[in-house]
Amino acid sequence: MTADYIEAGEFERVYLESCEKLSEPQQIHALKAMIGIKPKFHKGHYGKRYDYYTCGNCGAITKDIIDNYCFSCGYRILWDNPRCLTGK
Repeated sequence: MTADYIEAGEFERVYLESCEKLSEPQQIHALKAMIGIKPKFHKGHYGKRYDYYTCGNCGAITKDIIDNYCFSCGYRILWDNPRCLTGK
């Protein structure tokens, strides 16, 4: 059984066609969610074992570095800081 993949150009065309059906504020929100936002780091009071990250948009706590999308608002989370990736 093979998986069906679509090319990047075809995905962009289909995505833009679907965005035309949305109103302008909805298009802006969808584009911002697709681009993503950086997480915010919160230092734990009792040591680095209690450090955690929150979504930069809504403030929901991310469970782990594996989370690429916020479950609360749907924004993509950009883990670009080495501190985020190593946990140190």
